[in-house]
This record gives sequence, C-alpha cells and structure tokens, in this order.
Amino acid sequence: MQVRLLAGSIVDTFGLRCYCSSSSKWDIFAALCLERRPIIVPEMNIIEKAMHNLTLNYENSRSLLSDHEVKMIRDKERLERLSSGAEVSSEDFDQAALETAQEFEDKFNEELKKLELAPRKTKDDETSNFKSLNRCLDHRLLFFINSQVGNHDKWTLPFVKIDKQSSLRQAIDELTSQLFPENQLTLRVLGNAPLAVYTYKYGAKNRKTLGATGAKVFILKAYHLNGTPQMVESNKSLFHDYKWLTINESRKIIPSAFWKVLRRSHVIDTVPENVVKASLAVVTRKKEESKVAAHSSN
Repeated sequence: MQVRLLAGSIVDTFGLRCYCSSSSKWDIFAALCLERRPIIVPEMNIIEKAMHNLTLNYENSRSLLSDHEVKMIRDKERLERLSSGAEVSSEDFDQAALETAQEFEDKFNEELKKLELAPRKTKDDETSNFKSLNRCLDHRLLFFINSQVGNHDKWTLPFVKIDKQSSLRQAIDELTSQLFPENQLTLRVLGNAPLAVYTYKYGAKNRKTLGATGAKVFILKAYHLNGTPQMVESNKSLFHDYKWLTINESRKIIPSAFWKVLRRSHVIDTVPENVVKASLAVVTRKKEESKVAAHSSN
C-alpha cells in the first residue's frame, strides 16, 4: 500500500521506502501572519439580532420569575391591600416602610443613565491611521509590510526564505527578532505547524534564472501581545513601510490569490449585507415550503 504525501513523495508502508515522485524544485518560504485580536465585541448583524430576539422571547416565555419580579408582584399586592382599607397585618406595614422593588429598579436606571460608554470609533479610525493599533477595535488586524519582492516593492506578510538547515518555526523566530529588534514588540507564535500554504509558480524566465518551479509560502500564525513596531536602522533593509489592516482592507493591496488563502484561514469578522439578505431569503423560503407541505399533508 502506498500513501502520497503533500511534498510529492511516496511512502511504501510495507517496504519502508521513500522516493520523490517529481523532479521539480520549489523555493520554500516562511511567512508571519501577525494578528491583533479584537478588543471589543463586534455589533450583531441582522441574522444574529434575529436569533438573539428569538432566544430572548423563548426564554422569557419559558423561564420562572426572578426574585426581583416576585418582589414586584408582592409589592403591588401589598399596596392594593393598604389602599383598599381592608384589614392588613403588621408585616405589611413593616414591608411597606422598606425600599420597594420599583424604587430599587428606578435607582439603578438613574445610575445607568449617568454611565457614558466609550465610543466604538477612535480618532485613528477617523483619520485612517493604518499604523495604529487603536483602530477597528471590533475587528482583527493583520500586520503587512512593504518590501522588495523581485524588482518591485509590494505589500505582503513578512516572509523569509528557508535554508536547508532551518525549520519553519526557527525561520519565523529569526524573522521576528530582525523585524522587531530591541523588544519593541511582544508576540506569541502559535505552534510549529503552518496556518495555510500559498503556492506561486514563477514565469518561464524566472524559472531558468532561479532554477525553481515556483515558491511555496508556509504561513505561521502569531498573536500580538503588546508594543508597537518601529522603523529603525536594523530593520529598514527588511521593509520600507508597514500597515495594520483588516482582512477586507488587505484585499486592496495584496494579490487576490494570496488574499483568498488568508480569507479562508480566518474566522469571518463581518458578513456582507448581500450574504445576510440572501441567507434570510433562503430561511424564509424554506419556512414557507414547510408550511405548504404541512398543509398539504393535512
């Protein structure tokens, strides 16, 4: 029995032999996908709001009364007994002298009105300061650099070519020490396995010049913990500029094929409005079809 591996090798599980099924050579790169995680909870979209209202109404209709609601009912009944002139117990007078549930609720509602929530949008959002981490607080931001790729300057993830002696993780650790010298930024790389793989084939001219079919870029994930990157003399040779961008913003500056690899590797931050409307239309149609089917069976 034979098993084909990703690298194109064949393993004979009985004879324990390995050999390469393809003579093509690929340049191997390691890229760093550095992410600043969301700081605040994003606003709910239409589908999430509909689901939230549905579950809230269900829980309200099925749940038992809370202690506060029970106290509200008892306070109301006690007030009716006192105002009607009927015979009341001394306990009713004692309880009436205490703070009622409605007074308790009014007091905290007044405190709630005084509470000022911090704005969801910051000054850096208004000025589109892409070098700042204090923007798009409800989205994840990815770190992109502008560096020389071939003969042109392009926006991309930080990357490094791997020699035969280094593993992916070793190459990424060395890259981060060069990108952010003097501990200007703290991050945590997640494991040794790549988040995604991007394959790029060279043109015919570059294949002869470089002696390789193309490049395979193994993307490793890392979380930003604290600090801000700075342009210093030791890292200017690696990149000329940098930006913190959302996945959707990065679509404008990186190759579409590379963007699709990143897009598939991340949880959706925001669902486009047309997708939400299409999903709701499908749900509505299915609901109507089930009603018609139930009516037909009866």
